[in-house]
Amino acid sequence: MASFQWNYLCIAAVGYVLGSIPWGALIAKFNGVNILNRGSGSSGATNVKREVGKMAGNLVFFLDALKGMAAVWIAQMFPGMREESAYIYAFIGLFFALIGHSFSIFLKLRGGKGVSLTIGGLVLLAPSVLAFGILTWLVVFFTTRIVSLASICFSLILPLCVHLFFADSRMTYPVTLLSVFILMRHFGNMRRLASGTEYRFHSDRHPKP
Repeated sequence: MASFQWNYLCIAAVGYVLGSIPWGALIAKFNGVNILNRGSGSSGATNVKREVGKMAGNLVFFLDALKGMAAVWIAQMFPGMREESAYIYAFIGLFFALIGHSFSIFLKLRGGKGVSLTIGGLVLLAPSVLAFGILTWLVVFFTTRIVSLASICFSLILPLCVHLFFADSRMTYPVTLLSVFILMRHFGNMRRLASGTEYRFHSDRHPKP
């Protein structure tokens, strides 16, 4: 039992450190921008794309998604892991990577909102559920041009898809936890959506209400 709990702690620590790698801040800094002082102040792909450029934002999205995939893969490959516990290990790794991404030790507990990292983790954990989530994101974004609204709808649809379409009901609670965390990270966006002042994505670098 002690070794089992030790494995959980190790996976959580590895996930957190992986998630804390601040690709958005590093890539923005390489381009001469302190992303924490620009736009929304997030180091995520959307703010980098908005403030630095499309290529930089897409690169951040890819690297952040890789963090999620790496956290899941390392958890699943962890020595001594029991096969029946694989999904628990994987979700612990992904969830703590999400915490690290949002509250990075390298950025004084600042960071992104975790959508791209969650997408990367779900590529390995629940690709069919992820497909519904991405489809929802695309429909909402191209209808409204509001990234935050698309991300909120993406988060909301994931637990529903697991409940309706995924055979393993054990995944419902972990996916719901991921969803709730992402929604909490978008609280400020929700307030701006309610007041009608949320940013819409435009082809230029700086968004307009």
